[in-house]
Amino acid sequence: MPVSTNRKKNRRARVLRRRLIVACAALLLLGAIIFAIVALVRSCKTSGSKRSLPFTASSAYCYTGDGFLCTGERTLDFYSIADESKNFSTDTGVSGAHAAGTDRIKVLYDASSVQIVGTPYEHTFEGVIRKVVCGGKYVGVYVENADNTHSLSVFNSAGDRCYKADIGSTVLLDFGFEGGASSAMYTCELAVSGSAVSTTLTTYDLARESITGVMNIRGEVVKNVFITGKSVFVFATDSFIRFERASNTEAYRMLVRGYDCEDFCAADGRAYLLVRKSADEGEPARVIEVREGEANETVLNLAADADASRIFVMGGKVVALKGDRLIVRDISGEVKAELPLGTPPDDAVKLDDGNILLIKDGQTMLYSLKNL
Repeated sequence: MPVSTNRKKNRRARVLRRRLIVACAALLLLGAIIFAIVALVRSCKTSGSKRSLPFTASSAYCYTGDGFLCTGERTLDFYSIADESKNFSTDTGVSGAHAAGTDRIKVLYDASSVQIVGTPYEHTFEGVIRKVVCGGKYVGVYVENADNTHSLSVFNSAGDRCYKADIGSTVLLDFGFEGGASSAMYTCELAVSGSAVSTTLTTYDLARESITGVMNIRGEVVKNVFITGKSVFVFATDSFIRFERASNTEAYRMLVRGYDCEDFCAADGRAYLLVRKSADEGEPARVIEVREGEANETVLNLAADADASRIFVMGGKVVALKGDRLIVRDISGEVKAELPLGTPPDDAVKLDDGNILLIKDGQTMLYSLKNL
């Protein structure tokens, strides 16, 4: 009996070893396939496609990430860029309304009321709506109340109010959401005492109804706030600062006095800022690349694109509109692609890291970039 038991144990051990070897080989093969696919995608050249859109440049429209919302006299129309079956048109019953939204939540509002599309609720305010911002799951409404005070209300996708703050002696410079499935919100408030100014950036977890961080920027006015999974980037009058999301502590800062931030994108653990001197229109724009994890920077002077009518940072690349083509550069300045547009557009607007809105003679076209 002991001999038979040992044989069985040895047999089971051999079978287990064979299974482990096969599993390891399968994982190695899968890793090689994934690596080959990533390498193939990266080796593909940047290209683009263009198509006409069913509204004019003078229309009241907004980009939502998955399409465009347009408001007419008494209608709200949605045009999907990926699936026409998701298009819709609905009678709003009012004229002069505005629309805002993301790929997850869409809103119709006027001077004193807000309604989240798909819900039966209409929220009215005793005052004037000054700003509406949509995230992935929430809508923020900034209101100048009838008594000249200000307030910020936040609603979830079901139309329920989940947060309200009365703005006292401070000035609400900005507010927004992280987007996607995140429940993170930020507010940026300016306080003035005599000649001294300070800005307080506060982050919230709306799902938990709690404050997650408070960051103070003394002596400066914050112009732009950008949130990524790891960082809160702040572009202020004197400094560009990165705060750690996990600890709300300052990771590093760099001097940007005299510059304005015209565009921003984050890609592959790096942040890219398109900046230009505030008081010198003839000065070429610059792109600053910073890593999220450490305080190093790369600066690209865009003197070669001084004749461009529009410049964007998209997916870690610089995209410049020059006449009838888009010039794509990397952070070293090397031209990676020249994309012909056919007829030179009158203007262009960056929609996100993969799409640009082209305008020609009042008509609109969507230009989508691939393998950027």
